[in-house]
Amino acid sequence: MACLPALAILLAAANTLGHKGSPETYYVSAGHLLLLKCPIAGENVTWAREEAMAGTIPSLPPGVEVIDDLLYFLPVQMSHNGTYSCESTVQSRSVKIDFCVSVSNGLCPPVAEVRSITLGVTKSLPCKLDDVLRRNHTRNIRWLRDCRPLEREGATISVHDSGLRLRKATEEDGGTYTCLVDISLRGRKYTSARSVQLDINNELTQAVFSEPEVIQHQDQVLVVDMGARVELKCLALLGYSQNEETTMFWIVNGSFADEDPELNETFHFTPDQGRVFGESILTISRVLPRFLNVFIRCRIQSPVKVKDCQVQLKEANHSWFHTGVAVGVATPLLLLLLVFLMLFFRVDLVLAYRRLHGYFVTPQDTEWVPYDALVSVVPAETSSSVASDFALHTLPGRLEERHGFRLFITGRDDIPGEAKLDAVAATLRRCRRLIIVVVSAKETDKEEEEQGEEEEWRPFSLGERQLSYEQKLGLHDALMHDTPPVILLEIDGRPDYGRLPQSLAYVKRRQGALAWNQSKRNRLFWKKLRLLMPDVPASRRSRPHQDHILLAQ
Repeated sequence: MACLPALAILLAAANTLGHKGSPETYYVSAGHLLLLKCPIAGENVTWAREEAMAGTIPSLPPGVEVIDDLLYFLPVQMSHNGTYSCESTVQSRSVKIDFCVSVSNGLCPPVAEVRSITLGVTKSLPCKLDDVLRRNHTRNIRWLRDCRPLEREGATISVHDSGLRLRKATEEDGGTYTCLVDISLRGRKYTSARSVQLDINNELTQAVFSEPEVIQHQDQVLVVDMGARVELKCLALLGYSQNEETTMFWIVNGSFADEDPELNETFHFTPDQGRVFGESILTISRVLPRFLNVFIRCRIQSPVKVKDCQVQLKEANHSWFHTGVAVGVATPLLLLLLVFLMLFFRVDLVLAYRRLHGYFVTPQDTEWVPYDALVSVVPAETSSSVASDFALHTLPGRLEERHGFRLFITGRDDIPGEAKLDAVAATLRRCRRLIIVVVSAKETDKEEEEQGEEEEWRPFSLGERQLSYEQKLGLHDALMHDTPPVILLEIDGRPDYGRLPQSLAYVKRRQGALAWNQSKRNRLFWKKLRLLMPDVPASRRSRPHQDHILLAQ
């Protein structure tokens, strides 16, 4: 049932344009191309020429062909003058529409339409060869006035509808205008033409014109993205009655918008409570560099006054966004890297700081404690040759000669003839650290096998399987008073703390020990040992050996 209204409309059109009314007339010159399109959207469209003689079969004359349901005159000849019809089937009913073709011998076809433009108003003349334009991929459009080439300043051709825009029409613009469209078909070139009569109206109508007032789209700057689709709207109050003399259009960088294929403009009137508004929309299909930083004007032209409002497009700057994202991503990564580097190089960083801090420590600040550390070996009675060599040569070679530390090494720095116990107690009070070198279990067992039951004196030996006096005193003060700090050094393997005094095992459990291996470079061992040692003035690092000799004297 929904198709019945559509059928009724088609039947009404057939009655109007077909047999019951006058057919539409197409005025054309001989030698031009003519296209006729059947307005009936049905099945099996057929074309025929109406013969004057009764009883003859309708047919098409030579030079007239049907291509894709369109009737082509290739080209129009004087003999083609006459009436043509298209017939189609719609809803099982046959619908027929007639057309009249009027052929003349002139260079330009007779006038098919009369138009009027008010003096001083910018208007466009339509070409109305849409069927030809849709089939012509390489447009070549020309306009003639009074069948002569158009020479008029300010006349432009629209790229959208091929219409001729006349800017501020004058009385001299009146005349006959012909639109010519060149088309290539089957390797041959044809020209289609249509003429329109233009009259210039130099008398204002009785309507009351008002000065237009811009409501929306004042001067502004819009930030857009390159390649984006943008719509610009211009809304204005045009008056209290609609009139054809008032129009709105767009000008981009001094050129009409309808001359650019990337631009499309629309304009319409909107009545509202006794007032008439005009709205023009400029659609930019994609923002190109030529549309940036130029004036885009919406022109409101009326018989009373011409007004412009303009806008500029600026490219959006997303650098702040990318910078923010980069900073947001990089900051936690840098923090993680910084934490990792601080954890991995924490010993080196502290040593570097202490080395720098040494330039602010004067020798007088440390003279009240002449020794930086007292060095002793455990177990004393089985001190191995490896432990002895480490305590007497390796340790001082590193700490004293390279880094300026002052060491008191038992067995090397003892003064012969002095009271042993009193001297040890006095020396320990003059040391800032107590370094206890602990021999590994395998070295202890090896020494015991070599010694058997013999008693042999060695440096550091003060009693069987007992701590030396300085070790007992130092451990007592460290456990009771936290001074001096104790540094445990394990030589060539882990000692058997079960065979050592419990106080030494307790220190091991509380603060750990540094392991030194004779077969390795021990770089981390020396860094950690220096980290546990006190600060040294920078002046002492520059002359460590001489400073130790002066102290011994």
